Amino acid sequence: MGQDLYAVKLALGRLRESALHSQARKSLSEAVNMTAASLEKVRTISQLLYPPELETLGFRAATVAYVDGFRERSGIHVELHIPTAMPPISRESESTLLKVIGECLLNVVRHSGSRNVKILIQTEPSQVAVEVSDDGSGILPEILDRLRGGVKPGMGTASMFSRIEELGGRLEITSGHWGTSVKAVIPIRA
Repeated sequence: MGQDLYAVKLALGRLRESALHSQARKSLSEAVNMTAASLEKVRTISQLLYPPELETLGFRAATVAYVDGFRERSGIHVELHIPTAMPPISRESESTLLKVIGECLLNVVRHSGSRNVKILIQTEPSQVAVEVSDDGSGILPEILDRLRGGVKPGMGTASMFSRIEELGGRLEITSGHWGTSVKAVIPIRA
């Protein structure tokens, strides 16, 4: 999809340069800009879906790289608090926590309208917790009520809940006029 959008952008750029009428050039410039914006969104989403750094760098470094890339692509300010030394956790737990962070950041881009996000990662001997909070529009009360009642309206939210539950953890979502907070807690097993 990214390659196709890039090809469309190039083709529109060539058409713009050969257009005779100023209104046609203006319309083609708008189309080039919309295509470029769509291309950036596709890049952001693809990085959020599967960050390859997790395999090569480990959880802490992959999280830092992931958040840095998200900041750069989205223009959203992300404040990341992550311990310097992380206790060993399973690959499945690392992957799940990184996917929760990714899903939360994707939801910020899609729904919240927030320009600021805070990610807090805390560890204890028996568990690791990741909390992602924003100062956006919040979740509509009726959707939040459905979440609390066990109904998971979106694929991403349902996936977060099921992945965390499979690991014996819990996922808490709170929201209001101040924004939204998602907290995932996973036990650390020997």
